[in-house]
Order: sequence, then structure tokens, then C-alpha cells
Amino acid sequence: MSSPIPVFLCALGCLAAFSMPLRADGFMLSGDGYAASFEENGEGTIATYPALPYSVWGISCPLDEKTGRRMCTIYQLAEGGIGVGFKSPTVPERICVIGHDAEDLPGMIMIDSHDMITTDNDGCIPAGKAMFQLATGSRVATKRFEGTSSEASFASLPLQGLPAAMIVAGRVMRGALHH
Repeated sequence: MSSPIPVFLCALGCLAAFSMPLRADGFMLSGDGYAASFEENGEGTIATYPALPYSVWGISCPLDEKTGRRMCTIYQLAEGGIGVGFKSPTVPERICVIGHDAEDLPGMIMIDSHDMITTDNDGCIPAGKAMFQLATGSRVATKRFEGTSSEASFASLPLQGLPAAMIVAGRVMRGALHH
């Protein structure tokens, strides 16, 4: 049985993936208004274009010394956003609320008007619980707790740029971006 994730990624912008050639300076342009930059250290950003430098997503792909492969996480650059961690180029593994660090309280994630999803105490959910919603959604709302405070913080952010960020993460993990 095949996984629906590659189809999901295509729904997010397969055409854009082929129209984002990497320039020698590590900069890519997509046909849908986003630019991506990627550095040798495995860090990068996805920004609106031509209104640079308004970055909407960050990407972190550290090199695993044992395997020689990069494992990526993409994350919203605004406070209270989400991060998506990948276990392979086409399979997101976890979605986490950035900044949630309460040891005994779960966070929450809501995409558009869908039901709130309760996270674990680390602020994460398995990606399969919300990837379809992310693919079709336009906003994400989060609830997080920081440290020992029992006072929740809330955020509501647009999901713009997510397809481009996922494409870049996949290309990096497949080794398609080199310097």
C-alpha cells in the first residue's frame, strides 16, 4: 500500500518544485511569489518575493555525521508558529508548536475552522493528524505554555509559503541542493 504523502506534497506545489532552480549563491525563485535561500550550514529561509526580506519560514537541515544525510525541520518565523519535522524527503513526521516547553501541560493546534488538536506535553502531534488540513488550510492557531507558567499564549498565523518550504526541505534531504 503506498503512502498518500507524496500526493499531498504534489497538492502543495509539484509544479513549483520544478521551477525553483538553485543559483550559485544558494538562492531559488518559485513561480508562486516565494524565494528560498539555503546556506552551506544547512540553514535557510523562505521569503515573499519580490518583497524581500520578509521571511515567512525558516529551514534547518543539519548534517547527520553518522549517515552523511540532512534531516530537515521547517518552521514559521513568527512567535507561536509551528514547526514540521521530516523523517524522509516526502514524509513529515511531527508538527510542533514553537515555544511550547511546559513539562506537564499540552498545547493545541487548530487549522482554519477544524477542531483543535491537543498536542503532547512537548507541544507536538504526529504529522498524519493534520497534514491534510495544512495542505488545504490558510491559517494555523496555536496555544502554548512556556516554562512553569500556567498562563497560555495564543497565536494565529497564515500558512503562506508552506508549500515552498516543504519543497526546499525535500530537495535538501534528497541531496538536490549542493554548494
